[in-house]
Amino acid sequence: MPQNIEAKFRCPDLPVIESRAKQWATSGPNVLRQIDTYFNVRSGRLKLREFPDKPAELIGYQRGNAAQARPSDWLAFATDEPGQLKEILSRTCGLKTVVNKKRTLYLIEQTRIHLDEVDGLGSFVEIEVVLEEGQSEASGQQVADDIMTKLGLRSLTPEPRSYSDLMLDYAGK
Repeated sequence: MPQNIEAKFRCPDLPVIESRAKQWATSGPNVLRQIDTYFNVRSGRLKLREFPDKPAELIGYQRGNAAQARPSDWLAFATDEPGQLKEILSRTCGLKTVVNKKRTLYLIEQTRIHLDEVDGLGSFVEIEVVLEEGQSEASGQQVADDIMTKLGLRSLTPEPRSYSDLMLDYAGK
């Protein structure tokens, strides 16, 4: 199962972080519009990620809520039939919430930098260190720590919760 080391931060000024990301980036920016539909599941999280211009992805993942960078195990399945899949999952599992976001993506070698503007929630920076075959979590954590330092993320407020949890909290207010 693929694994990432992930960290998320609330970010009141995305352009400042973006200017730093551009200095270090090996690729980007790529601007993506994403609609993530989350479903009720017994364990972990399950979401259908839709894009306006490419196949959707069903993504199942396990990740704890913690303020520091943490591991995430995930599997993804591409589909050209997101509407039908969403209907099946909504009927069988129940729809949990929907998260709409604009994501600007930069790559710094094995690390994905996400500059996210999430409808109803605000702006965030996420980093995902995609662990390579045989790479330890500790090594990935070191890469994450280095990137967080380069981008100046240590001064930002860590966000331990997923966008789905934040959206549910927001809707409850």
